[in-house]
Amino acid sequence: SPQALMNLTGPQPLLRHMQTKLIHCIASGGQAPNFKFFFFAQKTATVTTSSYFLVECIVNLASKKCIANYKMDEPDLSQSFVEIFKSAIQVFGS
Repeated sequence: SPQALMNLTGPQPLLRHMQTKLIHCIASGGQAPNFKFFFFAQKTATVTTSSYFLVECIVNLASKKCIANYKMDEPDLSQSFVEIFKSAIQVFGS
């Protein structure tokens, strides 16, 4: 929510929140009002096969916006993962 973003003073609260949604952070940085996060998630189908999802997420507190760029190795799963990621971000701070 825009209010939750306004209360973001560092990357840690968002990192912890996303971990509860099984989306993990590779790297993060920045200072208010701009933060950048690199998230990843994995879908394991079997012991030998899995899919990876990578997200570059830029949060701008001044504009109250979150811009995400997605990369994944299985395009047919892209819409499902985008919805999961958006849902996780939208409930941050609630």
